[in-house]
Amino acid sequence: WVPKGTFAMGCRTPAINGAASQAKARLVTELIEDALEEYSNDAVLTGLEYTVYSDIKGIYLYVSGYND
Repeated sequence: WVPKGTFAMGCRTPAINGAASQAKARLVTELIEDALEEYSNDAVLTGLEYTVYSDIKGIYLYVSGYND
């Protein structure tokens, strides 16, 4: 049995309510993904998963994987 950990973080804001704001939020999520890519390549190979996404309520980060 291997324990699995999960971490979720969100930044909820009413500022992402128009098309221009949603495009900027998407750009921020892509920048975050690019920044995490350097650190996550080895971690992904060992079972770590992460997701960064945005919607009309904000920007979110979910990380899950094995806690060894």
